Amino acid sequence: MNIHGEGMSAQELDEWERSNYCIKCQACFSDCPKRAEAPGFIGPANSVEVYEHVFDVRDDERAERLRRAGEPGGVWD
Repeated sequence: MNIHGEGMSAQELDEWERSNYCIKCQACFSDCPKRAEAPGFIGPANSVEVYEHVFDVRDDERAERLRRAGEPGGVWD
């Protein structure tokens, strides 16, 4: 796989590229209603960061990142 998305379907590549529109400024963090329910939640911007790494087929540590994302306070919380 190279930087142009070889190995991903057109839909997967489109979804992954759209995740890069987030500038990770964390402005959404203070407004996130999930934080009131689960103060340890990593927040929306960090969830996007996890998505970018887990679904990037070039990443050799996808399984480990997915496992960590599933821990308490992670993306699925």
